[in-house]
Amino acid sequence: MSSHEYYGNAENVVKGQILLQERFQHDCLYPFFYAAKEYEAFGGETLHKQFGPPESGRPVFDSGEALLAAELPDSDHHTFDIVHQAHRMMVEKKGSEIPIITAVIAPLSLPVMLFGFETWMECIVDTPDIAKQIVEYLVDYTLDLSNSFFEDGLHALAFFNPVSSTHIMKLTEYKHLSLAADKKYYKSVNGAAVFAMAGSETPTLIPTLIEQVGVPGIVVSNSDNLREIKQKYGKKLILIGNLDNISMTHWSEERAESEVKRCIDEAASGGGYIICDHHGDIPSAVPDNVLQKISESRDKWGVYQ
Repeated sequence: MSSHEYYGNAENVVKGQILLQERFQHDCLYPFFYAAKEYEAFGGETLHKQFGPPESGRPVFDSGEALLAAELPDSDHHTFDIVHQAHRMMVEKKGSEIPIITAVIAPLSLPVMLFGFETWMECIVDTPDIAKQIVEYLVDYTLDLSNSFFEDGLHALAFFNPVSSTHIMKLTEYKHLSLAADKKYYKSVNGAAVFAMAGSETPTLIPTLIEQVGVPGIVVSNSDNLREIKQKYGKKLILIGNLDNISMTHWSEERAESEVKRCIDEAASGGGYIICDHHGDIPSAVPDNVLQKISESRDKWGVYQ
């Protein structure tokens, strides 16, 4: 079925996720719809394509001032009705057996869809104080949505904040724009929320996330030194990820096993490591046999001694 049909019915999402877990034996269910679902709540229209995930369409706002003057949607906005329905159905069916997780878009990163990437970057560079106001204005919306998901019965979520990556901004810029909002979020969110940067490098940001934001876990990029991060921060953070979801598209089964074994060798000692891709999704071009080999290799090498 098309993505529009799949995501247009909560039962499809629930059934699809349960069937995937039965096939590949991964350790959670993931009823996340798509990032642009939040953009829809602000009045945007999602583009459903023949290939690839749904994407946000035209920007909703043309300036920071326009967003600051707008009324924020809340978690019972009609856009999220189908999301809550899928969550509750999945919790009822599988919530006592397997963790159910989802994701929200952080206030620093959500404006990429609301304004368009170029406009948001211009706002950050040219009017950083207005950009800071926007991030701090959006955090209450993000908190409300996150806590509503925990009220649905979900066990954890990913706080997606790729714009915080040092690929995009300096640490000083992150601290000016988003540190206060992220601290507020982690102080008030009613469940486990890991910090995710969509495959971007993490080491420069980790000390701030531990010491000032108080995150419980972080998704580690494939370009990061997993062993070094584990040695430095493994007693303070749950580490997640490190498998490259893009290169998986051309992995052999042997490569899949070697990558899993490498991650386990580097980070599993003492616990506190969750092996998965470093972004939060798997491209449809990744062959089924590769995903099955990842799962088999996890069971083969991921045994506590």
